[in-house]
Amino acid sequence: MTRRNDDIARAFSEGATEGKGSNMFIERNTIYSWGTHFAIAIRLEGREIDYLFNSKGYSHSTDRHKNLVRRYLKGVVLEIMDCRCDKSGEQYKDNLDELQKAKKRLTRIRTEYSESVCKERIEYLKSQNIILAKLAVTQKLEMANGKPLKKCVVCGNNI
Repeated sequence: MTRRNDDIARAFSEGATEGKGSNMFIERNTIYSWGTHFAIAIRLEGREIDYLFNSKGYSHSTDRHKNLVRRYLKGVVLEIMDCRCDKSGEQYKDNLDELQKAKKRLTRIRTEYSESVCKERIEYLKSQNIILAKLAVTQKLEMANGKPLKKCVVCGNNI
């Protein structure tokens, strides 16, 4: 039986490992929009991060699915802009570049609203990099201990 997408999003956040809504479904620890080509979020177990959330845009309907899922996620959520197949160090560096640009923009901003938005973005990037640094260290330790990652924790692709 097909359930409402809202019910599927809530069930995923509560630990469900299967379920189907209208063009949104759960398989194991991943919730998808339309098909396995677009993972909305991945539930991680036994890590300091509770969820990886795909913030990359895809379509209007997928954006609605993402908003439903994001509303229910609790705990530490790492938003992934673009999957680099477990190269969190690279995303960390890209975030540093974006952080520098945001700080530079902050010096030229003239309205209070724009200043608050820019400051929020700076804080967001800083917090993401703390999480990314921990993830990168975990990945390096797993590889050093002879446990190479076989699948990307973000997109599920073989690496």
